[in-house]
Amino acid sequence: MTGASVAFLDRPEIEDNRSVATSDSDRIPDPGRSSSEHDPPASPPVRGPTTEATGERLLRHARHIRLYTSAAAVVALLVVLILLISVNVRTVKIDWVVGSTRASLVWIVLAATVLGWLLGIATSVSFRHRTRHRPGPPTR
Repeated sequence: MTGASVAFLDRPEIEDNRSVATSDSDRIPDPGRSSSEHDPPASPPVRGPTTEATGERLLRHARHIRLYTSAAAVVALLVVLILLISVNVRTVKIDWVVGSTRASLVWIVLAATVLGWLLGIATSVSFRHRTRHRPGPPTR
């Protein structure tokens, strides 16, 4: 025998078949022990509920529908935005109180949208601040 094969046979896990086996069913039982000593008591596997409540299932489906509807709305808005940009690429003349300038219609629409959005936020904050309940002196 070569040196490598002798070293292989000298390894203790090869000499003892019980330590080489990967599961209890693969192990060779020791003739000196009884089967009750060898096999641990089997416990049934623990499993969660296999059925889902009807209300939970409906809520899960409703969440999925809302998610898909939101995704479809975002895609539709992006398509409309891309169409708006592609149709309005021409340059137009803008007349100011003093002078005039030329700009792409896309940039004018975008600037008007952002300006309107910011003015809407400012108006909302202003009304909320003015109509907020202020604690006054207690009335009797």
